[in-house]
Amino acid sequence: MENEDKEGTKKINEEFNREQLEIIRDPIVAILIIKVKNSNESFHINTVPITIDWNNFNEDNSVCAEDEVIGVVSAPQHSYMVSGLFPRKGMKYPDGTFKSLGYEFEGAYRPDWKEVLERRIKHEDSIENSIEDSLADKDEI
Repeated sequence: MENEDKEGTKKINEEFNREQLEIIRDPIVAILIIKVKNSNESFHINTVPITIDWNNFNEDNSVCAEDEVIGVVSAPQHSYMVSGLFPRKGMKYPDGTFKSLGYEFEGAYRPDWKEVLERRIKHEDSIENSIEDSLADKDEI
């Protein structure tokens, strides 16, 4: 799926190339700490980042009614949720949905987010193609 166009730009798939990938970082303002009940009546502790995007909306971070909120702590400075734009099939330029790729914290390892996005797009494309092939096989029967 990966090739180069006439200018030598690395292409992710037939519709767009690496330079068109869009990565955004939304600040994490706090971290919700919750106690999650497991099916066997035990529990585990989970953390849910609370983010604010450029429109001043927070990410939908739902908590189940059975979960118990233990506390809320301030996020460390320079903490971000990193998202990438997943293209819609058939578009010449990525126009689709932003999906979370991971988190960034100052002093911690930072992957090449465009590379992470490329791998996720290829993975989702391969799943979608497998589903399409499977459906096509059923139509032939």
